[in-house]
Amino acid sequence: MRHLLLAGRNGADATGAKELAVELTGLGAEVSIQACDAADRAALAALLASVPEEHPLTGVVHAVGAQDEGRGSPAPEQVDRALRPKVDAAWHLHELTRHLDLSVFVTFSSSAGLAGDAGNGVHAAADAFVDALADHRRSHGLPGASLVWGPRSEAGAAADPVSGAEPGRAVWLAPMPPAEGLALLDTVLRTGGGVAVSARLNAPALRTLADAGILPAVLRGLVPDRGRPSAQGVDPTAGSEGALLRRLADRSERERERAVLELVCAEAASVLGHGTAETVTVERAFTELGFDSLTALELRNRLSTATGLRLPVTLLFEQPTPAALARYLLEELALGGAPTSATALSDLDRLESTLLSVEPDSTARARITMRLQTLLSKWNEGHGDTEAVDDGDLRSASDDELFDLLDDELGAP
Repeated sequence: MRHLLLAGRNGADATGAKELAVELTGLGAEVSIQACDAADRAALAALLASVPEEHPLTGVVHAVGAQDEGRGSPAPEQVDRALRPKVDAAWHLHELTRHLDLSVFVTFSSSAGLAGDAGNGVHAAADAFVDALADHRRSHGLPGASLVWGPRSEAGAAADPVSGAEPGRAVWLAPMPPAEGLALLDTVLRTGGGVAVSARLNAPALRTLADAGILPAVLRGLVPDRGRPSAQGVDPTAGSEGALLRRLADRSERERERAVLELVCAEAASVLGHGTAETVTVERAFTELGFDSLTALELRNRLSTATGLRLPVTLLFEQPTPAALARYLLEELALGGAPTSATALSDLDRLESTLLSVEPDSTARARITMRLQTLLSKWNEGHGDTEAVDDGDLRSASDDELFDLLDDELGAP
């Protein structure tokens, strides 16, 4: 292509536009940069009408960055502002050029339209639209290609090369050098267009998502999905994680809350690559702090290790802020107040497992039996259930009878 018409809302005043024109001219191209909002149908029609007859329009490339307007739960006017530059502009280009003999019609997309983008449904919808437009054009015998770009590896890049998505949003995509991306663009055009993922796959991230059971459906054919791990709790005093409970045991309720919140913020900052936990705002949503599916899973795993709890993979979506997550962990650890019935039953389960696995000598057996008798007596006295087990019966009961009684109380087979 030797004759280029570059259009944008700011025209030649756009950042880097003049330098780009000089570079392209040096490569042998004739360049014209015009100010035009492609989402304005009348303005776009006027721009296309200005194309000289001696150099007719033969190709269209629609490259627009993502708009932050659509993140979270946007208002209707924010949705309009986010969709307008991508959806409206692409449709106007399609309608105003469909009568021309184009050899190329390219739209730039991102992984959001292919596999979703948590917290940014508007971005995903816009990308899905331009992907569908490529297929629509091809079904009518027109050229059409939509390229799903991943993050670029160029030093200092703040966004995907064309979609404007934040680095790491699509964790299953690996960074790619711009030159390789351009080579893939050529490959797609030579093979007839359509929707193509012009990116590198991040195999370890795919495996991690699959093991956690949160791999997007469209990607499940790339790696076996071994399902979600169980969300049942584990012993919070086992191993090194028991140090957390011991550290919190003698603290006041307020001190416990502060300590657990500090733990959440420190781990979140570490996952995000921040130098200090002070960068984590406790009432701000994790999605706003920069967490995506993979980093959310990493934080969940870190907190599982620190607390000894087996936490759900959806933890950060169910507890959307660091403050909410800290409160949840305190409740699960039963540190905020008296032990619960569930905690007591869990302790009895462990006691049962221990008793049935040891082979004590006669002296140890007698001591264990006496402790169990005393404990059961205290339990009955403390809960006004003196008739349930007669103390005299306990003293006269044999060891086998005592263990039969414990089996009945604990529900053992």
